[in-house]
Amino acid sequence: MHKSDMDKLNRLGWQRYRLAMQPNLEKNAHVGRITAESKRYYFLSDGHSDYLAEISGKLLHRTLGLEDFPAVGDWVLFQTPESKDRAAIYRVLPRHTTLKRRAVRSNEEAQVIAANLDTVFIVYAVDENFKTGRLERFLAIVHESGAVPVVVLSKSDLMRGNRKTVYREVLNIASGAAIVMLSAKTGEGVDSLFKHLEPGSTCCLIGPSGAGKSTLLNFLAGSEVARTADVREFDMKGRHTTTKRELFVLDSGRILIDTPGIREVGLVVGDDALASVFPDVMAIAEHCRFRNCTHKHEPGCAVQAAIVSGELDAARVARYLKLKEEVAEREGGGSKDRKIAEKRHAKRIHKAFRKSSR
Repeated sequence: MHKSDMDKLNRLGWQRYRLAMQPNLEKNAHVGRITAESKRYYFLSDGHSDYLAEISGKLLHRTLGLEDFPAVGDWVLFQTPESKDRAAIYRVLPRHTTLKRRAVRSNEEAQVIAANLDTVFIVYAVDENFKTGRLERFLAIVHESGAVPVVVLSKSDLMRGNRKTVYREVLNIASGAAIVMLSAKTGEGVDSLFKHLEPGSTCCLIGPSGAGKSTLLNFLAGSEVARTADVREFDMKGRHTTTKRELFVLDSGRILIDTPGIREVGLVVGDDALASVFPDVMAIAEHCRFRNCTHKHEPGCAVQAAIVSGELDAARVARYLKLKEEVAEREGGGSKDRKIAEKRHAKRIHKAFRKSSR
């Protein structure tokens, strides 16, 4: 790869991956990064030009599930066989980190939200609609990804509850992750936020709809790069303003990926990720009498004893057990989903063949 090409890619964050990716590059390879995706097409950039891209037949035949397809943030090899602004992606380079969730209507297939991330901002609005709800689920998928989680409590200027109480509630859940109280209107917390954003690093914004992700992106960019909408007054629910995952390179050199609001956070994580989110529960569980204790009714259960003594919160333990059962269910029974994935793969190949033979 020529130095001039590398300099252009560095604008997209290539410098952090250059040495690790070198063994995977081909001579005179054309390298780019996925900046957005839609149902059929991808948008990619090589730091100099932007391309509308499709995956090649070669890559399509190598895919076995949704996880094998390119995602926003991926580094890919591509060709431009037809024109200067069209491209065919024929290889996805190894991912440094992968943020994913369980695909909708599947217990096994994983859907990649974004790839090659350094930091993930989990954005939660602390207005009158504030609920910690799925925060532990978001934390679990970020820990599993390998990226660093940061909990961003947005819209702090609209907070109705006691600030210290809200912060303490989130602190008990965040399990060591950094917490930033933020208001894009007043500027509160901005300096703290920038400490987690180095030039050349890639950060992804995730969270429920209406949490203020696009507003935050626009604030950090210093201009309106993402579309926003007000929260509905009658029920305080947000509207989906971001319709696709998209990567933005800011003038500061920082790289941000905006995502649509996530309603379902199905887990595709292992025990290590759960241990990172529930270290208090896991530490006490080590003292249970039985190794396979379910923490529900067994004699000598240290977790139940800790609930009785007040050392552990019963609701938090219940959430832990629910997530643990979800993970076990996915790991235990995947044959049906594997067959479904194989059928979908065959259907994709057949459809692509029919299209190319016209």
